[in-house]
Amino acid sequence: MKMNATKKQVAGSAAHASAARKNTGRAASLAGVHGGTARGIVAAPAEAQGFGPLAASAAADAIISFWEFARERGGIDLEQPLDLLDLMPGRGVTVWLMLQALCKRIASLPGFKPRLRYLAAAAQRPLLAQLRSQEELQKWISDGILVPVLWDPERGDPCLLTRNGRITWQPVNPVVVLAHNRWSTLAQRLFAVHYGALLEADAEQLTRAPQPESGGKLWRPATEHQLSASLGELINVYLSQFNSAPVPVPVGALAMIDRIAALARRGYLVMATAPGPTTERKLRLSQFGAVVNDFARDRTVPVNFHLLSQRYRDLGAAVWQRDLYGDLAVQAALGGMADAADALPRIVGSLAKGSLGGAAALADAMRALPAGGGIARLNTMLALLRQSEHDPEVFCAAGDTLLDALHATPDCNREAWSEALEQVWLNHLAAPEAAALHRQVAPAAMQVGDWALARRTLRRGMAIHGENANDLAHLAWVEARTGGIVDAERIARRALALEPESRMAREVVTRIGARLAARDGQWDVAIRHRSLPLVLEPLDVSHAEALLHQYRDPQIAVMTGLQPLATLEDARKWIGEHVDEPGRRAYAVMHADHGFIGYVCLSVSDLQSYFCFWIGVDFQGRRFAGEAARMACGFARERGILTIFTSAYDDNARSIRALERIGFIPLTVRAVPPENDRLFLYMRTGGDAGGDPVAELIDYYEREKLPISFVHSEKQALD
Repeated sequence: MKMNATKKQVAGSAAHASAARKNTGRAASLAGVHGGTARGIVAAPAEAQGFGPLAASAAADAIISFWEFARERGGIDLEQPLDLLDLMPGRGVTVWLMLQALCKRIASLPGFKPRLRYLAAAAQRPLLAQLRSQEELQKWISDGILVPVLWDPERGDPCLLTRNGRITWQPVNPVVVLAHNRWSTLAQRLFAVHYGALLEADAEQLTRAPQPESGGKLWRPATEHQLSASLGELINVYLSQFNSAPVPVPVGALAMIDRIAALARRGYLVMATAPGPTTERKLRLSQFGAVVNDFARDRTVPVNFHLLSQRYRDLGAAVWQRDLYGDLAVQAALGGMADAADALPRIVGSLAKGSLGGAAALADAMRALPAGGGIARLNTMLALLRQSEHDPEVFCAAGDTLLDALHATPDCNREAWSEALEQVWLNHLAAPEAAALHRQVAPAAMQVGDWALARRTLRRGMAIHGENANDLAHLAWVEARTGGIVDAERIARRALALEPESRMAREVVTRIGARLAARDGQWDVAIRHRSLPLVLEPLDVSHAEALLHQYRDPQIAVMTGLQPLATLEDARKWIGEHVDEPGRRAYAVMHADHGFIGYVCLSVSDLQSYFCFWIGVDFQGRRFAGEAARMACGFARERGILTIFTSAYDDNARSIRALERIGFIPLTVRAVPPENDRLFLYMRTGGDAGGDPVAELIDYYEREKLPISFVHSEKQALD
């Protein structure tokens, strides 16, 4: 036999393989290569590789098309559930993504409301218990949409674990099977066709071969009694076509496919992805060394999709498959139904677009973006994120450069980024084994002013991964920027107690302490709404950036008569000068979810005050103005103010209506031109004081030496 070249190919990779053997992410080895773990030992749930929201979206489209195809042919009983059997639910990431994608599509289907039943299968109960413990999945479990399934293919049929006990699965409708990369974890045998001879070896032993020459000795002749009749027929094809090539045989997948075909008597759609050859040519060109290296890296050999496709066709199924990227391939089989060959292209249309493998390329593109670029860079990042359907992996590929870009570009599209970050978090299933995504989402959300998302992600993240000083410091800053400065101080001090050397915790404690120390307990206090998440807190320079952003509509300056603010330095200077004026009590209107949303001011003189306010461009028309005004005026009453004056330009009808709704009464007095284009109003905070409000208004302006004079009639004002 001419095995010398093959021996060197097989064993030559042993030295490299031995260094990689410690990575046993997916178990495999039996008389050849087998998946699974020893009895009594429960491994961590195997996860579908490379499956994200983009892949879930493509799979969901294919599933809906499959169901519609079956319904058109009268093959669906709508009184019974439509089962989706997930052979690799892991800890629930694929379940979470698929359920969201499917429920979204089902809700939009016209006249067709299938009853989804998602069957999450595992071979051992403890693995299913881990799935059940996921907080985000609880509602679907309680609603009977998500059902755990116990299925060890070596021990019998799948069993549904329901509230009524263990029930053998007997599908009534056509079945969808999501295999993901399950075929890689099931039993495989490693054969070799070598010049008309069929050989077999144990991949584990091949990785241990110390010398290239010794590898060839581990290949032994395969006897006919080791092969089933159907498998023997398939192997004979390779014997007649190949000279010398490794031939992985996925015996576990072949057996499971046969079982699925027998169970799904009304038809089935099986979708699988894994590294492996899809064509005879790719199989023929396979390298022995590459197969051994693959096994050394992740304890699997490539899945022989070409062989699986032949088996599907023997069962009467139609098969579609495609190489995605690298060695990864996708395969879909439609069986047990008439017209399968004609229908399959329509069903797999979403898969054919390459979405299943697209996220990895988009993540690479995200990492490859050049530094700098400002808005253009952020727009490109946002486009990549949207193209991936907000895949957390693509988001993480941006790294710290995203935070740097957001910080350097305050005029970015904050609303769009807020929506994108929300979707990224929605696509993430928080778990102890998962990445601590909150540590990247929360800071980004803070940069774009989405304080509610930052708070939610931080709290959920700490509940899963535990508290640390940086997370607590971030949460403290969120509370400080949304009106909860007292809570913020408590959280910041907890962070510092947890890690006394934390620079971030020390900085937050210092900043919050300085703000609290400046409050006098009289006028400089926080004013809370009784029922709404609104707080008026003393305005200071910490509000400058948010104030500038909400003040960006030029109409605010026009309608309030305030000066324009073009830069952050302008805003800081204006705030500093504003709050230092005697008698001026300025407050930031803070919302628990949105942070700074507006500004109110009481200019106090004796027992009277002049009131002014504005609401930021992003929050106008949402009744915040009226509530903030009521809060300020109510506080003024508590501080002994008897009369409050205000004014609005004649053409500012919205502000005038808001002021009248909260109790301000128009005055007939007019200012001397050119200030005669505004309406003055007043409010008695303690009932009717009996005095003349016009005289009080004029007296207030004279006492405060303000540059406006008044007349008592409209005619005089016009003159």
